[in-house]
Amino acid sequence: MFKDNLISLRKRAGASQEELANVIGVSRQSISKYENGTAEPDLTHLAKLREYFDVSYDSLLGEANVNTTELPITGSILIQSAIDGRMTLFDMFKIESVFEAWRQDSPKAQLIGEMTKNNNGFLGPDEIGLGWYATRTDAEEELHAIQTAISNGQSLYKLQHNVAVVKRGLFGLRMVH
Repeated sequence: MFKDNLISLRKRAGASQEELANVIGVSRQSISKYENGTAEPDLTHLAKLREYFDVSYDSLLGEANVNTTELPITGSILIQSAIDGRMTLFDMFKIESVFEAWRQDSPKAQLIGEMTKNNNGFLGPDEIGLGWYATRTDAEEELHAIQTAISNGQSLYKLQHNVAVVKRGLFGLRMVH
């Protein structure tokens, strides 16, 4: 839920309501109202909050906290998407649960790469699906391997834990074994 996420993010950043209000250009009372759930920010202020805390809109609004793991990483790395083959420089990643995860032969998670540096798009950073994963743990292992590669100064990373999938119906996916 937005109000809980805002409180948590503000405290994690070590900011007071007054400091946060100054950053996004509202009164301290507005921040208080956001945090107690009696008011919500407009799109401009929501964008400033997202940028200040360096999180996705989904994470800020609470829609993806249960199903999304974000890992901000210091530095960038070039990765080729196993989904569409694009080779792109990424500096932030997240894991999202798959819609049909209840099916036994469907992947359970997708790794998404974000390009946040030099990207001032209206809707936030560009996101590209990088790979499908049999389990959420596999996707988390991939994230940690990417983080290690960046920490070691590597400029290129090849996905290691993803699985191949084929489409099933209009929206479904099936893992290829």
